Amino acid sequence: MNHSPTSAPLAERFEPRSETETRLHGYWLVLVRLVCLTLSVLSVGLFVVAILSVIANSGQLTPGDVRRLHELGLSKDFYVTYTNVIMSISALGYWLVAAFLFWRNSLPSPWLYFRWCSMMA
Repeated sequence: MNHSPTSAPLAERFEPRSETETRLHGYWLVLVRLVCLTLSVLSVGLFVVAILSVIANSGQLTPGDVRRLHELGLSKDFYVTYTNVIMSISALGYWLVAAFLFWRNSLPSPWLYFRWCSMMA
């Protein structure tokens, strides 16, 4: 068998590719990033409103709830603080994952990129 050196590059060049281009470029990349950033700002704004709502509605506990808290040795202030801390830790976790994905830009398709960014909301 006598193979010529030019036959190998020709064979590689004509092999069909099964991969599709999934990276965003130009206008679409800018648009998706703007949508992601808009959803991020909206998410942070809604989170701040939720925290303020929890603080404002702490006086809306029923007398039974207050009695149960006192039976456990807890105050209303502790309940509000605990609720806010748990909400903040969980939101921070989601925001960190979303920020990492946004920073790395390593998603396999544009639709998944949009879905991951919308998870932040």
